[in-house]
Amino acid sequence: GSLRIKILPASIGKIIHFRKLDLSDNNYIEVLPNSITKLYNLQTLDLSDCYRLKELPKKFTNLVNLRVLRLDGCENLTLMPFIITWMSKLIKVNHS
Repeated sequence: GSLRIKILPASIGKIIHFRKLDLSDNNYIEVLPNSITKLYNLQTLDLSDCYRLKELPKKFTNLVNLRVLRLDGCENLTLMPFIITWMSKLIKVNHS
């Protein structure tokens, strides 16, 4: 089944010890809170099949320990050029 999270709370940025965050298969979430960029220890972020996700936060590049980013199936996602450049430094990126 798919996740039914419509809004990710801004307080997620306070959980600084997250290493993996799986929000895949979420048909509701359209934006991520800016506070997600405070998850400095995050190594894996799975956003695959988040059909309604439109953009990533502008300070997304603050996720300096991110190694795996899954964006496949994010059909409405617009990637800003600086994000594309930054993503080239990741170990694994899936984006369709």
